[in-house]
Amino acid sequence: MLTLLDVQALMRDLAATKVLSVYVETRATDPAMRDAWRSALSTALRDLATSLPEHEHPEFERARAALEDLVPRRDSVPGGEGWVAFVTATGARHAADVPTPSPTLVAWREGPVIAPYMRMLKEHRPVIVALVDSRSARLYRYAWGMLEELPEMALSGDEHPAPGTVRGPGRRGKAFPAPRSATGTERASRRKEAAFESLAAELAARLTGLAGEDGWILIGGTREWARLAGEALPTHLTARATVSTALDHDATAAEITEAAQHAATALRAAHGQELLNALLENAGTPGRAATGVPAVQRALRGRAVDLLVLSPTFVRGEADEAEDAVRSALLHGAEVEVLSGDAAERLDQTANGVGARLRFAMG
Repeated sequence: MLTLLDVQALMRDLAATKVLSVYVETRATDPAMRDAWRSALSTALRDLATSLPEHEHPEFERARAALEDLVPRRDSVPGGEGWVAFVTATGARHAADVPTPSPTLVAWREGPVIAPYMRMLKEHRPVIVALVDSRSARLYRYAWGMLEELPEMALSGDEHPAPGTVRGPGRRGKAFPAPRSATGTERASRRKEAAFESLAAELAARLTGLAGEDGWILIGGTREWARLAGEALPTHLTARATVSTALDHDATAAEITEAAQHAATALRAAHGQELLNALLENAGTPGRAATGVPAVQRALRGRAVDLLVLSPTFVRGEADEAEDAVRSALLHGAEVEVLSGDAAERLDQTANGVGARLRFAMG
């Protein structure tokens, strides 16, 4: 799949070039309908061709011929839930399976149609998974529908503090005398927690680096150690992290993948609600936010948009307006977020599917 930087580069390179943009959903739960998307694509291409002015037909037909060479063969099984291609009269610029489905869309216009792709870019945000027990953490990265195993982390150094001292969670860097009445079991447990504290600190630093600026974090494993590992994360990551009580340390790859998908969905939903709440609150303050098509278009023309938010309904139903808004936002360095779930429905109800956070007040 393309990254955001790839999409921006493609948008710039092809801004003045006619592009045949194709999105199709290849997922089929019924084996008998496995190739139904091919018929839908053929129909959409035929309808598009009949709607074009005569002088555009030669260039369009060359692009369509190039597309036919890219479409997966009938004896092959698409590797994702959808397929996307951007083709010009001189050949393909991009064609690939994508891990998320998209309603069939075929367009012929200057520059690639990228608004539907912004929703797919959510799959680019990785889920970093840590399965923790008292001595180690198994690490994974889930992105683009693929699970990748990362090097495991284990306790390093002396895991047994000097007798009479304990360093428990929340007391990093300080020594505290152990109670005289503590039993041997209690002392052993406290030593174990103190040793784990070192691993948790190292793990927090590792997860911070792996998650980067926008990745999600899922912590599972032995329940108590997973909880302590979650508490060790820096504050700025807490909104992007979740601790699972169901994902075991010895979970299979399939179980980890399913848990990562659910975690990403839940964290994205919470993130979307936070964005929308802030946007709607600021909409009542002059110059802080814009909601609805006219206000957002005005803010985009004034290069005031810092974050553009859209709903899938707006992207599908108002395709031209959505495309122009996304291109303008990216061109001027704004972020673009396609909401989902309840947040998307609220955006539709309160702002007709589109809103923007502003970087400066509009006069």
